[in-house]
Amino acid sequence: MSELIQEYVDSGNQRLRVDRAAGVIRGVKLLGLSSRNGRRYREDALVDAVGLYEGTKVNINHPKGHPLSPRDYRDRLGVVRGVEFRAGVAVGGTAPGSLPARTLVEEFDAVAITAGSEHPRDLAVPGRELDGVHFAMDFLPLQNRRVAGDADVPPLSAHGKHVVVIGGGDTGSDCVGTSNRQGATSIVQFELLPQPPEHENKPLVWPYWPIKMRTSTSHEEGCDRDWAVQTKAFRGERGKVKALVACRVDWKDGKLHDVPGSEFELKADLVLFAMGYVHPVHEGMLDELGVKYDARGNVAADTECYQTSTPKVFAAGDTRRGQSLVVWAIREGRQCARAIDEFLMGASELPR
Repeated sequence: MSELIQEYVDSGNQRLRVDRAAGVIRGVKLLGLSSRNGRRYREDALVDAVGLYEGTKVNINHPKGHPLSPRDYRDRLGVVRGVEFRAGVAVGGTAPGSLPARTLVEEFDAVAITAGSEHPRDLAVPGRELDGVHFAMDFLPLQNRRVAGDADVPPLSAHGKHVVVIGGGDTGSDCVGTSNRQGATSIVQFELLPQPPEHENKPLVWPYWPIKMRTSTSHEEGCDRDWAVQTKAFRGERGKVKALVACRVDWKDGKLHDVPGSEFELKADLVLFAMGYVHPVHEGMLDELGVKYDARGNVAADTECYQTSTPKVFAAGDTRRGQSLVVWAIREGRQCARAIDEFLMGASELPR
């Protein structure tokens, strides 16, 4: 046992000191706990101390002798607190080895679905079936796998191609940057909405998200950006996309109108859809659980109980509200945890 852990064990107020250590690990004050002599406890000692208090031996070092990452620390602490992590498990669906969704309801007293909103917005136009027309998330993760040294990565790449990115958000920006690094011949990014102003009108938009021109580092690396453009069709040869047909649009009274005579054609060997996500994936887990959906296709549940239409099943985050910001996921996760605690115990001391 290390000297630092021995200080915890020999302390006259062991429970308080270890509880404070757990608070540090949970992020209350990162590595901010000092001993009486001003010494700052290492994070590994704090995790070990919590483990000793809970009666569990914690191996703080990686099997190869390397220090653990922050995620590893969190996972080790979760194990100490009684959390079991099961990675690589597909719930629902027909994939080999997948776990039937109803099994969760049968084996557990409560099930929280926080599976995100992963059904991408599609574009139903002629030529959609051509090879070379892909969702952004069919394209972007492959580069991460190549960088990580994975074997058998599909050969989808922007190298030497005329790339068109449809969608002007962060995902579209990622497509631009990745295409540049892969050596695309040209890159064009379309946005359906009009070009925003250089500076927001603060009195008009506050407290909402300001509408203004945003240029990312990916854009600075090089691409042609165009606004108020709608894709009408894709054209191809021998089953592969070769061109994109689009037109200018005008927004009047909140409605979209094609500008007469504005149709044009653009070279396109690779088209990437980065138009956001409409709702969580229904096929598989959600349909098997039998949960009801709201008008937008999200899992129906309120923000008081977070219970779905299926007994014992709860939903929070993007699964419940649709694609949104991580701060909402954090908030709803905490509130859902409290709701489940109340459901199981009749009352809860957890914060909302």
